[in-house]
Amino acid sequence: MRLMCGILAGQKFDSVLIGDESLSKRPMKRVIEPLALMNAKIDSIENHAPLTIHGKNPLTAHAFEPKIASAQLKSCLLLAGLNASGETSVLEKTQTRDHTERMLQYLGVNLQETKTANGTLISVSGKEVLTAKDLNVPSDVFIGGVFSRRGGLFEKFGNNSEKRRSESVKDGDYRSFTKFRRRHRSFE
Repeated sequence: MRLMCGILAGQKFDSVLIGDESLSKRPMKRVIEPLALMNAKIDSIENHAPLTIHGKNPLTAHAFEPKIASAQLKSCLLLAGLNASGETSVLEKTQTRDHTERMLQYLGVNLQETKTANGTLISVSGKEVLTAKDLNVPSDVFIGGVFSRRGGLFEKFGNNSEKRRSESVKDGDYRSFTKFRRRHRSFE
C-alpha cells in the first residue's frame, strides 16, 4: 500500500486504497507526510487506511533525508518522483533492499546513486519514460516457508550483499536458498 501511494500520488485521477484489518492498522504517516512535501493530497483516518489519494495535483521534486531506514518509504518517494517536476532524491543512511531501484533501472529510468559521507544519495528525474519489458516475478513458496519457519528472514534474502547475507541468514538457510535457485532458474 505504501508503494502504491507513491505511484498514485502523481496520477490525474483520485484513488482510494482500502486494506484488510491488518493492513488498516499499519501507520501510513511515514509516507503521507513526505508525499505532502511533494504537493500530494492524501486523506486518511488518523494516518491509517483507507487512504484517499487526490490526483490532479502536480507533484514537485524534493530532497529527502528519512529519519528511519525503510525500503518501502524510499521506494514510495522514488516512484512518486517519476511523476514530479525536477529531481527527487532520497539520502539512504543505512542500506535497505534495492528491488525498486534495480527494477527502475531495468525499465530504463536514469536512476543515480552517489556515495556520500552520510550514506547513498539515490535520485530520479521526473517525467521519465519507462520502457515496457517483461518482468519475471518469482513465486514466494520457498521464501514464505523460510519466513514462517525461521521468522524474520523474509527480507534478508533480497539483499545482494554477500556479507549481509552471511550475517543475516543461517548457513543452512542460505544453502537451501542456493539449492532452490539452482533448481528454479526462473526464480532469478
